[in-house]
Amino acid sequence: MSRSHKLCVGLWAFWILGLATSWAQDDTDKVDFVRDIKPIFESKCLRCHGPVQADGFRIDLASEALEHITAGDAEDSDLYNYLITDDEDELMPPPSENDPLTPDQIELVKRWIDQGAEWPEGVTMQEPADESPVESGDGGVAAGDEDRPARPARKKEDLTMAQKIWKAIGALHPASVHLPVGLLMAAGLFALLGLTGNFVMSDTAYYCLWLGALTAIFASVVGWSQSINLGGPTDLTALTQPDTRHYWHRIAGVGVTIFALLLALYAARARSLDPDNGTLWKLGAIVLAVGVSYCGYEGGKITHKSGHYNYLNSVVNEIMGWNGDNKVKEPAANESSEKPNEEKESEVGKTSDETEVNESGNSDKLKADIAD
Repeated sequence: MSRSHKLCVGLWAFWILGLATSWAQDDTDKVDFVRDIKPIFESKCLRCHGPVQADGFRIDLASEALEHITAGDAEDSDLYNYLITDDEDELMPPPSENDPLTPDQIELVKRWIDQGAEWPEGVTMQEPADESPVESGDGGVAAGDEDRPARPARKKEDLTMAQKIWKAIGALHPASVHLPVGLLMAAGLFALLGLTGNFVMSDTAYYCLWLGALTAIFASVVGWSQSINLGGPTDLTALTQPDTRHYWHRIAGVGVTIFALLLALYAARARSLDPDNGTLWKLGAIVLAVGVSYCGYEGGKITHKSGHYNYLNSVVNEIMGWNGDNKVKEPAANESSEKPNEEKESEVGKTSDETEVNESGNSDKLKADIAD
């Protein structure tokens, strides 16, 4: 074999070895859901976001968990931001659990999302058994368990049956709240149409208002219970703590309910005195519909977090021409193919300057030639 042939063979061998090493490295850096992410979710998240207790969403169901993940972009994913936020009301797991994720675990979750958040089908999760040290018969710690880290245990609640029922009815809030919302929004719509004197629309608005007010009372009661289950204050001091997570939703919900009930009573009185003159309560029903919308907005931020509206807001801003800097993100390919406006303006200015210099130089040269 000639020297050139040996050199070619050596280069081919070196290239294949480098390629194999690269493949092996890529395979090592790949975050595997079952191996790396599933144990984190099981040990840190499943107790509060599992089949027994689902606060906001279930982490063991891909259909729900992936709603809070932007595949390929951890920074834009609510789930990742829950892990790194400085807001104690948003931080997951909650500080009260005394069981935070380690920096390495947070980095794993970030890499998994950035790599596409692949979630294999058919994967099930199970909360690991209590890892607290096992006590021996004499009350000491069993051999071999001295160094095992104690897992924070949930505080056992000693509740009366009435307290258990009060806490349990909070689960009815998501199912019960949509009926009064729909009725009160319909009351506002029909009241608007009834301002022209249409009796059918006015009667429909009136009965929707009454039904919405009555069902809103029940929704508010079970909503207060649900707020407690999600970690909100347990007494009326919640109405004086605007920095708490559920404050504005609670205020809006209670305010809408009280206003709806008072407006329904006023409408009944007004209709009994003069059935043809209902302008004032109809205008009140329209204002009430706006209040219901705001209450729903605040409720959505609790369930889906504040980032839930980011994309919608950016689209509205772009359509309306507000806050031009908050435009909808274009695909990465478009971003890379187009240069920022500042760079374009800089290049245009640079080209203009170069043109002026060239023209000036040509002019000086021409004058020198004429002089010669």
